[in-house]
Amino acid sequence: MNREGIKKHRVVFDAWLDGAEVEYQGSDGRWHLSHAGPNWCSTIEYRVKPEPETREVWANVFPECEITYHSKFTADACAGESRVACVKTTITFTPGEGLDGGDS
Repeated sequence: MNREGIKKHRVVFDAWLDGAEVEYQGSDGRWHLSHAGPNWCSTIEYRVKPEPETREVWANVFPECEITYHSKFTADACAGESRVACVKTTITFTPGEGLDGGDS
């Protein structure tokens, strides 16, 4: 890899040296975990694997669907007469998860 390639990947490379998991962007546009370690090719995009986030949400449950809200107040304000329950739940997700059209 040339000097520009090293500069381009330096932040991710340093994080990898410190133990972070690194993903590369495949030709399909999706991010893949680099299990054997990155190749550090200057034409490939790399990133530190995003950390999962956890949030508590309130779900209005209706006979035909569920709709989530950031607070009980908002869930109650948006409830209709057909609401059968309002449930506090925790979701864990990785930023970008489910946005690439895949099932990751």
